[in-house]
Amino acid sequence: MDVLMAPPPKDQVATEIRQELRSIVRQWEDLSKPLSRFETVPDRPEGTPRHYIMFDMNPRRIVTGLQISPKTVSLPDERIRDAFFHVAKAVWHLKDRLILWAWSAGAARDRQHAKHLVHAIPGGCVELRICTDLANKKKHGENQNRSGLSPDLSKVRFDISNSVPIELYYDGATKHKEILVTNPTPISYTLDVITDPDKSVFGDAADVLKTGFDAWLPLIDDMDVLTGDNPETKSLRRILYPDATT
Repeated sequence: MDVLMAPPPKDQVATEIRQELRSIVRQWEDLSKPLSRFETVPDRPEGTPRHYIMFDMNPRRIVTGLQISPKTVSLPDERIRDAFFHVAKAVWHLKDRLILWAWSAGAARDRQHAKHLVHAIPGGCVELRICTDLANKKKHGENQNRSGLSPDLSKVRFDISNSVPIELYYDGATKHKEILVTNPTPISYTLDVITDPDKSVFGDAADVLKTGFDAWLPLIDDMDVLTGDNPETKSLRRILYPDATT
């Protein structure tokens, strides 16, 4: 039996949904941007690896690494992986406020009916079920394997083909890395959704998260979550439904 006996105010739920939608869009856009901040070591000569990639804003460590010239480097990056897990959680848990909306706005007759209405969506989208599994894996250390794929995230692949030669330092115990590049050009990166038990690649993680998120959009539209003349609502509709005529 639900502890909450009456739905929350409709306007409150609408505000929270708009906040969540903007947050997911911002996070996904951030994950799609290349690394473009560098810190130069002034006493290293030009034409050598002298530009640290700024993976974060912490001071860089003075290191002596291996000088190599590969096209890509695949490394564990817990910060980037955590960012992808966080987006997966945000995408999946959007359901909670959509349930409240369906209930408070009258799209469902009661909370239980609202749950059935919203929970029907993941069943039709494997990418959204993958988001569910990744969210539960991060939060609980295991998942219910709703996708049937036991998904996880791969190491991060950094495209350094335009930045070589580089100097690479990696500490396997702490997972700390430093990469100095010769040419400080933006560094794009990708990671895959991999599946058990064969560790095959399902697809690019950013694309999977975006497809999972997009699976909610028809329901959001059908339930009139983003209607009216509210400037926030209009802005979100332009972002989420770019092909709409109104």
